This record gives sequence, C-alpha cells and structure tokens, in this order.
Amino acid sequence: MNILLYSPRFYPLLGGLERVTMAWATYWQQQGHKVTVITHTPNPQPDNAGYRILRQPSLWQQWQAMRRADVVLMLNISLKGLPLVWLAGKPLFISHHTLLTDGRYARQWRQQLKQFICNRFARLNICCSHYVARSLRRTVVVHSPYDAALFQPGSGERIPGSILFVGRLVSDKGIHSLLEAAVRLQQQQLLFQLSIAGDGPLREELQAFSNTQQLTQIQ
Repeated sequence: MNILLYSPRFYPLLGGLERVTMAWATYWQQQGHKVTVITHTPNPQPDNAGYRILRQPSLWQQWQAMRRADVVLMLNISLKGLPLVWLAGKPLFISHHTLLTDGRYARQWRQQLKQFICNRFARLNICCSHYVARSLRRTVVVHSPYDAALFQPGSGERIPGSILFVGRLVSDKGIHSLLEAAVRLQQQQLLFQLSIAGDGPLREELQAFSNTQQLTQIQ
C-alpha cells in the first residue's frame, strides 16, 4: 500500500506529533508499505529515514504524491492541505493529538470548521485518547507510540507520592490543572513530589506560578 503522511511539523523539530509521525512512518515502511511524508519543516541535513520525505514541496509535487497514494493520513487536520487531498480523490484519515479547541477557551470559527470537516469527510478519526475522541464521529482510539529503546522502567528506588509530567508546555496539555491540583494537595499538607520536564510557550508563566506557590522547578 502507498501511504502518504501529511505532517506540517516534522523532524528535526522535536515534539510529540513529530515523534508519532516518525514512529508510524518507520513501522509501516518496515511492514512493506511505501511511505511518503509531506512536511513544511526544512532539514539542513540529508534525510536517511528509509522512506521518502518531501520537505517544503511545491503544490505540483504535493499533488503528484497524493495522486500516487492509496490513502492519505493527516497528522492533525490542516486546512491548508485539504484542497489537494480532495482534488486527488483519496481516502482521508485524520489523526488527532489534541482537542479541536483553543486551549481552555471557547471554540473559534477555525476549530468549528475543522470539527465539521473531520466529522463530515474523514473516513476515520484516529484519536490519541478517549477524551479527544468524545467530540468526534467515526473514531478509533490509538494511543501514542513511544520509543522502547529510549523509555524504559527505571532501576532506582521509587519515591512514594512522586508525580512526573513530561511534555510540551502548552495550554491544551492540562498543566494548569496539574499545578492547581498540586496547590490543593499542598494546602491539605499531603506529601508529594512534583516534577515537570519540558519546554514551550507557557514555560515562564508556569515557572512563575510554581515559584509563587513554592511547588516545583520546571526543567
């Protein structure tokens, strides 16, 4: 099968979406499928991924790749990439790695349009969690993969009451809720250890809040 992955963000950028795209592309290539990744992310170094990567392709190059594909999987819905998929007439699958909302705030017209398209035109909406899937139709939950060579159970002694968050520091990850819950635990004088590892646009805001509440250091 000829599988095309449309992911505007891709390696060498580092993030959950980029890692998922790489993991799926590698797996399907190993299973004997022909995989092509279309991305707008440049890479100054040569790609040695084992599958085809089209970086910042022209509209003609994207059109040609989509015409050759049997299916198109869009990693998070992209309004910019949809017209070519429709013109190519290929089955569209969309994977969702975040809610179609503006963080903790009310939905805007772009989010509403994206949700309508996903529910109306996607053959299947692949969701990273049941929480994400509940606002969509024709869904299947496929939890995000991880690199078993990189993430392994630790051999050290476990610390009772320890909490670790690892991820990008953005509003839709629920980090605000985590810190607010930590404040409540602290007010109840419960023993716990909270560590947050990551980076993102909310880093300074979260660091200031945690410092004010004397909760944790963000690394």
